[in-house]
Amino acid sequence: MMSRRFVHVLVRNIIGRPCTYTLHSINASSFFYPEGPSKLAAAIEDDLLPQPAMSFYHPGSPPEYYGSMDFMPLGRNRNDIVGVDHGGRAILYDTAVPAVRTMPTLHVPKSFPISLSPPATAST
Repeated sequence: MMSRRFVHVLVRNIIGRPCTYTLHSINASSFFYPEGPSKLAAAIEDDLLPQPAMSFYHPGSPPEYYGSMDFMPLGRNRNDIVGVDHGGRAILYDTAVPAVRTMPTLHVPKSFPISLSPPATAST
């Protein structure tokens, strides 16, 4: 049984300025047969990505448009996405809500940091 309903794909669009990153949520149930193999062979077909669920733009103005952005999955089911630009500015995108939250700048010392480790479960 698959624990994730969607596979999230980020695509960097380099045509035009400023550069954007679009997030596409693909229903993962279409990748696999729910019960055993089909009697008919699965056909390979070309298809387009679904419409973007979200678009991310570089913050600021030129020449900052030309910096880089990195994204990483976060959370138990990896449904949250953290985006960080070249200046250390960070956002958190919650795909379940959907909502965007700002995060502390990564290049600045933090006051009173605390580290928490969740207990391991039998399923992990």
